[in-house]
Amino acid sequence: MCKGIPDPPHHPCCDRYTFGTCNHHHAPLFTVRPGVFAEDALVHALLLVQQTYQATTLAREDAHGDGRRLLGGSQLSLEMIEALLNKVLDGLVLLPTNPPAPERPERLNRPVRREDFG
Repeated sequence: MCKGIPDPPHHPCCDRYTFGTCNHHHAPLFTVRPGVFAEDALVHALLLVQQTYQATTLAREDAHGDGRRLLGGSQLSLEMIEALLNKVLDGLVLLPTNPPAPERPERLNRPVRREDFG
């Protein structure tokens, strides 16, 4: 008897992902390890988005003209990404892990001010 549906191609779900090649001028400097829990990755992504928002806000203070408008658009995109990540984290059915998952960062206070970074 023939099987009606072929087996899916074998792709490990937690394959290694590398980055930091400087446009492929050298081997990757960084990697996301296989086996990272989704919740841990999402919390880390949320922190990265918040830090990028802060840096973009500070850069926008010094920018003029089109640069200022482009950075404003980037700020809005980062806020949307933060909201999406929070909704995904809210929707996860979480099981207890050992070690426990990291604490989710609180929503970023806006506006960010240069004085906040002493």
